[in-house]
Amino acid sequence: MRRFSLPSLLPSLLPARLPALLPAVLLSLAGGAACAQPAPSLDLTPAEAAEALEAMAPTNAALVYYQLFMQEDTDLNIASQAFEFEPVDPQHLSMSVEDSAKKLADSQDRIERFIWTARLPECDFGLRYQDGWALLLPHLGKMRNMARVLRADAVRMGGLGECDKAADCVDGMFGLAEHVRRDRVLISSLVSAAIARLAIDSAVHLAEHGQLTAEGRDMLIARIEALRADDYFGLLDCMTMEYTVSAGWAAMMPPDARAGEWLASSMGEGFEQPEVAARLDSMSREALFADMGKMAGYYRGVQQVWDDPQAIEKVQGLGALVEVGAFGETGRVFLASMGNVKTSELAILSAVDEALPKLIAYRPPEPSEKPAGAPTPATPASDRE
Repeated sequence: MRRFSLPSLLPSLLPARLPALLPAVLLSLAGGAACAQPAPSLDLTPAEAAEALEAMAPTNAALVYYQLFMQEDTDLNIASQAFEFEPVDPQHLSMSVEDSAKKLADSQDRIERFIWTARLPECDFGLRYQDGWALLLPHLGKMRNMARVLRADAVRMGGLGECDKAADCVDGMFGLAEHVRRDRVLISSLVSAAIARLAIDSAVHLAEHGQLTAEGRDMLIARIEALRADDYFGLLDCMTMEYTVSAGWAAMMPPDARAGEWLASSMGEGFEQPEVAARLDSMSREALFADMGKMAGYYRGVQQVWDDPQAIEKVQGLGALVEVGAFGETGRVFLASMGNVKTSELAILSAVDEALPKLIAYRPPEPSEKPAGAPTPATPASDRE
């Protein structure tokens, strides 16, 4: 398995010039950790200096992710399209299989940074929850792109017989999912689940093609088993946060504002319910707060039936009440379709139940055997078997 250290990752981590705002963002993410860093010394030996640098490594992955975002390589994202689980028609690719393989091979330093960062113990993107429904989540798309690159390199490395490196890529994908779920925002948890599903499918792909070592298999089994934890993706907590963010945002409404007009203006083009806005316009600020409070009843109801065998049907029933205003006029605007969310959670758990027996039963090929099933990177997709 690949082991990464800070000194090997430092070169070119930061571009020469940063946007003016970024230093303040990075300092806020770093928090007070800088105070605890060991002081450099002119008396250190090279080995001691390397040890000091290792001790100074960031623990908040978001800090490093932002640096990686600033260096996003769109060609690497394009190259990842050539290495799917199933053969890809070259006519549908923007970059040839050969060029895609070379791009991935030439980008190993960056890919190793993805994996190293995904293994950091903390991740706090410093979200401004007080921005309410105007909250920005620009990292989600970037994280999904990272996951796709890691998936592609796992497939490529597996085909080359680099089984431990392939497993590291999949482990990195699970790390990305772990970090994204900590946002405590519903859409982030759903993105986390999507990345985790991609990681599960990647692990199964490697096992089915004899491209895992025993160590890699055990590492991925542990990752997949962790997904069985109660509410791993934090969906119940996200419901509480969804209400808190909505209610807290409403408190920002100016005392003399018309609720519907203010709400429509604040949400911009995303607000498409003028009839609701008209009804809200007749509410005082206090009446709006009371109406917003009804949303809590919906989330309480959903949380109570979340683990029920008929959870989807019961949650959908609560959703039908939302449509008729049972949970307030604001509920019609803000409340998410939690029935679909429950369906997504059950799909992930089903994938876990299907994947674990395959990985547990997997036995690595003998050293003399060549991993089979995946083409070499230079093989055109149309020639793959």
